[in-house]
Amino acid sequence: MNGFMHFTKRERHTQQRQKDENRQPVKILAKHLAFIVPLILLFAYMGPFGTLEHMDTASRLIYWAVAILGGWILCYGSILILLAIVREKLWLQLLAIGAGAAIAAIPGAFLIDLLEKKLTDREPLGLAYYYPDVLAVALVLSYFLTLTAERGRLQIHRREDATHDGATASPPSANVPMPEMKQEAASPASQPCPFLRRLPARIGDDLVHVSVEDHYVCAVTTAGREMILMRFRDALAELETLDGLQVHRSHWVAASHVTAARKEGSRIILFLDNGARIPVSRAYRAAIRQRGWL
Repeated sequence: MNGFMHFTKRERHTQQRQKDENRQPVKILAKHLAFIVPLILLFAYMGPFGTLEHMDTASRLIYWAVAILGGWILCYGSILILLAIVREKLWLQLLAIGAGAAIAAIPGAFLIDLLEKKLTDREPLGLAYYYPDVLAVALVLSYFLTLTAERGRLQIHRREDATHDGATASPPSANVPMPEMKQEAASPASQPCPFLRRLPARIGDDLVHVSVEDHYVCAVTTAGREMILMRFRDALAELETLDGLQVHRSHWVAASHVTAARKEGSRIILFLDNGARIPVSRAYRAAIRQRGWL
């Protein structure tokens, strides 16, 4: 009976996680529209950039709806592409937001030029004239929306970062060669690990590594992976009884699955026996040296 109840709770948790995943895009879209729609109405009412003098209310509403929604789509697409490329450092991500806005402002200026031709009696002034204004609006939209509705993509949860960078990983053991380390890790844990109870039976409990993905943690075992809706620092607290180490603000690895550590330029990469490559932050380099991994 206890096993059946545990299975039922696990199924309910899985179903709830799937529902949360399905709702996530809708929630993000709602956050964006909650800012964009009032902005369209405000611009249509105030008529900035000369639109009040040259358009009636209906034309202004169409003008700013197309301009702002079109600019948002261009900016959002550019920013998502750039953020997918630079995922390690916050300052690079912040630069990527500005770069995405600057790139999107080019077709955005063409869009304004087209709207001027179709909806106003003014002579269009060309890309060079419209670009600075479009860029200014794009930068405001991009930084505001990304820093509010898209915080999860930037990994800028300060309280969690402070915890992670403060080396909250479990205390490292003495410096021993890799073979001895793996033998020690293979011994059963003295206490049950709460985190393993979150894993579905289909992927087993031979945990390899745990990583942050937006508002979830991705638990990878030798048999599969599972997305779990929880904070990374809470996952770390539940993993304390397992022999492993936090090596990055977004990554925890099981000691028994580490096969090698190598320097690649200024970076240190851990190689796991499932083929994964895990970056090591500077704050955790001393800990992996003490474990004998480097």
